[in-house]
Amino acid sequence: MLRPALRPYWDLAVYVNTPRSVRQHRLRQRAQNTSGRIRRWSAAEDVYLRLADPANAADVVVRGW
Repeated sequence: MLRPALRPYWDLAVYVNTPRSVRQHRLRQRAQNTSGRIRRWSAAEDVYLRLADPANAADVVVRGW
């Protein structure tokens, strides 16, 4: 994670930018993830992406699949 509080501890930060549709598909494929858990995870992820802005904080951004 590229949380602001942890950034001073890294020499290099890499962010893997994977499309939301791919992330959602992977969540659904994991048997332990219920629809409620996926909704909570997605909501938390949205907050993290908005507040932490990890792509702009990273030294390197790579495209994920």
